Parts: sequence; structure tokens; C-alpha cells
Amino acid sequence: MDKNINSMNKNINSMDKNINLLDKNICKKTIKQGAVFRIVLTLVTFYLMQKFLNPSYLLIALPIALTFLDFSDNIFSLKYCWSLGYKIDMCGSFFEYQITDKINDWLSYLLAWYVFKLDPMFLIFVLWRGLGVLTFGLTKSSLPLIPFPDLMKEYLVFKYFSTGSNKLLPIVIIGKMCFEVWFHTKINKSSY
Repeated sequence: MDKNINSMNKNINSMDKNINLLDKNICKKTIKQGAVFRIVLTLVTFYLMQKFLNPSYLLIALPIALTFLDFSDNIFSLKYCWSLGYKIDMCGSFFEYQITDKINDWLSYLLAWYVFKLDPMFLIFVLWRGLGVLTFGLTKSSLPLIPFPDLMKEYLVFKYFSTGSNKLLPIVIIGKMCFEVWFHTKINKSSY
């Protein structure tokens, strides 16, 4: 595990050194294209799920769909970076991508709550994360995201497997916050 983390840290360091090879204006354009693509894909996905999905599978299908939708917004910037010989999306290291991605996540969750009439606890988690996204946007530091974790997918999976009781929900929240601490201090760039 430590070997993988060291390898990831080396990749991040080399990303910072090689970022100058990118045309930031092209990155911004591909980030905007990805954001629009993701919004359209989210609307289509939610429509299809609402129309054809058996409601008893919603709480497990929705987190899977949200995960795939989260990866869809970097398709254009990834294509651009591949054309330059990069193996990863270097445009993703720009603040413009990070804030756009966080806002799109938040809007997807809010839309999911509305479309699928999810419970009030889901909305509380969405609004809480919204405060974190706002703080991230104002400070350009990902560290404030730690106390405002992205819990929506985990909560839906928890609700799918739970017996109706929220007694174990604090364990899910603590586990996610531990992940956020690790991710935002060891893996992700913490300052933009």
C-alpha cells in the first residue's frame, strides 16, 4: 500500500512539473464541454432510471449511476491529454476542473433527491456537502472538504442494506471522513 501511495505522490509531483506543457485555455474549454456533457448525461440517466428501473433497486442503482456520472465529466480533457502523450487527465489538476466537478456532483445529488423523492437525511447530507463545496471554492483548498464529506453514495448503499435503523450510520460517516482525511492529505492536491 505504501508503495502505491509513493507511486501516486511521484505522479502528482511529476504532474506539477509537466503541467506547463498543457494549454490552459484548451483545458478550460474541455472542462466546460465535460461539464455540459455530464449535466446532459445526468438528466438522461435519471429520466431512464425513473422510467424503467424497478424502484426496489433504486438505492443500489443510484450510487452506481452517480459514480459513473462523476467520471463522465473528464472525457474531453482526458482525450486532449492523451493527444499530448499523457496517460492521465492533467487538466484535472487545475482548480477550474476541481470546482466544476464538485459543483456538478452537488447538483447531481440535489437533482437525485428531487427526482427520486429521497428522504430528508439525504438532503441534509447534500446541503452539508454544499457548504464544503462553497468553502472549497472560496479558499481553493481541498482541506475544508474533510468535515463536509461526500456521503451521498455511501448513504444510499447504507439505506439499501440497512434494516430501517440508522444506528450504524455514524460508523459510515466516520469511515468516510477517515477516507477524506487520507485522500485530501496524502493523494489529492490540497491547495490550488
